Amino acid sequence: MPPRIISTAIVSENTLFRKVLGYYLASQEYIYVAAQYPSLTQLLSAIQASRSSIHVVLLDLCNTGTIQHHLQTWKQEMPDTRFVLLAGATDLASLHRLICGNVLACVGKSEDPAQVLAAIESASARKLYRNRLLTETILLEREEHIHKPIQEPMLDDRGEMLLQLLWEEKSNRQIADHLCLCESSVEKLKSDVRKKLGINSSVGLLKYAILNRMR
Repeated sequence: MPPRIISTAIVSENTLFRKVLGYYLASQEYIYVAAQYPSLTQLLSAIQASRSSIHVVLLDLCNTGTIQHHLQTWKQEMPDTRFVLLAGATDLASLHRLICGNVLACVGKSEDPAQVLAAIESASARKLYRNRLLTETILLEREEHIHKPIQEPMLDDRGEMLLQLLWEEKSNRQIADHLCLCESSVEKLKSDVRKKLGINSSVGLLKYAILNRMR
């Protein structure tokens, strides 16, 4: 069980979906449902007005066209908030563009509710939630780029080993032990590899590692 209460918010235009999910989450001992709104804009305004803190936002992908813009706004205004995307069967094509930075999980609406709980815990711990849907979205991203003649930068052995260890879900401490480094040097190595690959976030680096190991 997580060591702290996780403060969550639910965003969905579907009132029934919002309320049913809210009741389910509120029945969990370690989850506090702080707010429920039909849009990210309304939720952001309410949080800013109340100066409250939300650890994880569960976002229903009912309008993917404007979500990317709103997520960028959230990243600037509320950088500590993480997102779990709740996706329908038709949302797969747009999901891989949204998994970055403050978005750490995507769960299908038809999945077992336990997956939602696991995704919330993972996002709260600032870890990418690796499940079937994430794998499918990354495979789709790979298919989109597979025919493009991209010249990838060469990494040294240490950089390649870092990607392998990230793929194996090793912690910074485990990576440090394996590479005979201190943990601060691991962060520096991640930063150097991100710059070389043109990647902006740790989530993007992990996505690259997953794609790299699938080839």
